[in-house]
Amino acid sequence: MPYTATLSAILRTTTEPRPLANGHNGPIAWHSTQTELILSDANTSKVQLNACGFGGQGDLLALGHTYHLSGPFGQRPSGASVIKYSSLTQADIGIIPPEQAQVAGKAIISGIGKVISFEYDDVADEDGSWNLTIDAEHNYFDPEISTLTKISS
Repeated sequence: MPYTATLSAILRTTTEPRPLANGHNGPIAWHSTQTELILSDANTSKVQLNACGFGGQGDLLALGHTYHLSGPFGQRPSGASVIKYSSLTQADIGIIPPEQAQVAGKAIISGIGKVISFEYDDVADEDGSWNLTIDAEHNYFDPEISTLTKISS
């Protein structure tokens, strides 16, 4: 049984879409667009995330737009993070980006994975808060390199 992870996030595009080199070159094809995912940390940092979509010209992500995308999430051997989406799992929010603070830390990752290990952090904290770090394994099919990858994260 393949283990899958799904990401749902608000992303801003930073490049024009490009067709994948090994993809089908017909009216419906795989395209790749670089986006930014805003994480909630001390600096509200931006992380590069490659968005790969399968569809026609009307389904391409436009440069400078903000989208809500949902789909399988993975990582390439190079370390680059990737989300796959389709026209059914994308919503164009518009060209005026929301404030970074409004979308920081709002991404959701869910899935089924094989738990390899886990660790509780800060369990002796006075206010009762704690963190759980899970090392899990999941699978991801990358359309750009046409391979199923087993990912531990």
